Amino acid sequence: MRMRCWASAALLACSAAVASGGPAAPVQADLAAPGRTRLTLAGADGRAVSLLVSRDKRVPQAAAPGKPVRVGDVGGTAVIVVDTYPSRLSGGAGPCGAGEEQFLRVVRLAPAPVRQTFQLKLASCWDELELQAETGTGGLAWKPEAGELTIDWLSGPKGGPEKRRLRIARDGKVETLAP
Repeated sequence: MRMRCWASAALLACSAAVASGGPAAPVQADLAAPGRTRLTLAGADGRAVSLLVSRDKRVPQAAAPGKPVRVGDVGGTAVIVVDTYPSRLSGGAGPCGAGEEQFLRVVRLAPAPVRQTFQLKLASCWDELELQAETGTGGLAWKPEAGELTIDWLSGPKGGPEKRRLRIARDGKVETLAP
C-alpha cells in the first residue's frame, strides 16, 4: 500500500495560494460529531458561515480534521475546499498508520443557506488513491477565469494514473469535462 507524504499537503497549500492569485481566505475545520466535520469559512458577504459535512467510513469516527485548504473561489458565491484526516488514529504504526484520507468539496455560499454541492475523495491510504504531487500543483490546478479544476492522480479511482477536469459554476454545480 502507498503511504502519503506530509510534503504533498504542504504543496497543496502553496498551490492554492498561487492558483487564486494570492493567499486564500482561511477555512477552519472542527470535529462536530462522530463522522462529521464543521467547516467554517468566509461567506459571500465576508461574514463567517459554517456547515456540517460528512466523511466516509474510511475516516475514523473520532478523527480530528487537519488544516483545510481553500483551493479556489467561484465568483464569490461558491468555494472549493480540501479537508484531510488521518487514516488511523494510532499514528505511524501498522497499515495506513501515517496515511491520509482527503476530500474535495464544493460549497455554495449564496444564496443562503450555505450548502455542499459536490464531494469527491481525492486521496486515501485505504483505497489506494494518491494525487500526483510531483506536478508542481499538488495534483490540483485551479483556473479561476474558466471556473475549471483539474485533478491529477498518480493512482486514481480507476486504479492507475488518471486526470479529471471539472467545471464549477457560480451556483456550485459541478460538471465533469472530457479529458
